[in-house]
Amino acid sequence: MTVAKATIANLRQKQSLLYLLLFSLATVMIWVVISLITSQQRPGISPELQQLAQPLTPTLNQDTLQKIESKQFYSESELSQFPIYKIITAPNGVDELVVTIDTDEASVFPPRETQAPSPSPTPEESPAQFDTPAASQSATSTATESAEAVQ
Repeated sequence: MTVAKATIANLRQKQSLLYLLLFSLATVMIWVVISLITSQQRPGISPELQQLAQPLTPTLNQDTLQKIESKQFYSESELSQFPIYKIITAPNGVDELVVTIDTDEASVFPPRETQAPSPSPTPEESPAQFDTPAASQSATSTATESAEAVQ
């Protein structure tokens, strides 16, 4: 009986594999059919493109050609003397200057030399006469004398 069970299990395994292969074959067939249908539905050349593809008429507008010929022509010597300008911005970022292309920026705005900051003044000691109590009394008496003089 074990041989029969083994044979049945083997057949079931092969049957599952057969189902998987049939499903894959059906999927591929559906994919091919859909691809063929969608490729047949693509339109050809649109009427707009066909109209654009028609050849041009080989006639030239003589007025336009004469206008082109009458345009001013510059020789090499005239072009070499033609000035080209550039805008230079000052180091402060505000001022701008228009100069010829061969002008050096350093000659227009010379670099400023940076100066070391000056040291802050040191506090000086006040004279000894203002620190004494007698000095404060004399200042008070001077104030009262000037007040009496006003009256």
